[in-house]
Amino acid sequence: MNSIAGVGESRISVIEGVGSTVAVLGGDVDSELRSQAGEALAIALDRGLPLILDLTDVRSVDSVGIAFVVQCCTIGKEEGLCVMLRNPPPAVSEVLGLLVACHISF
Repeated sequence: MNSIAGVGESRISVIEGVGSTVAVLGGDVDSELRSQAGEALAIALDRGLPLILDLTDVRSVDSVGIAFVVQCCTIGKEEGLCVMLRNPPPAVSEVLGLLVACHISF
């Protein structure tokens, strides 16, 4: 497991599994994790395997956190990767639902 960031309780870790890459996000996913989010995405894209965004331990998320999720989905799709969300908190699900309802594809 690669620990990419740890700002207080906020973190992004990458688990490089045999058949997938898991980015584990936790705590407050906000602008403090912006550069680390980019690094996590780069690792996932370099591996070329399905990407799982594990949001189980996310306490809160701001626009930067939502942008990271959307960016993972968009770039992953462009690169032919399957991107899945694991246990997104209600706030994330609601915002992503609104984006889909507004016909914004990612």
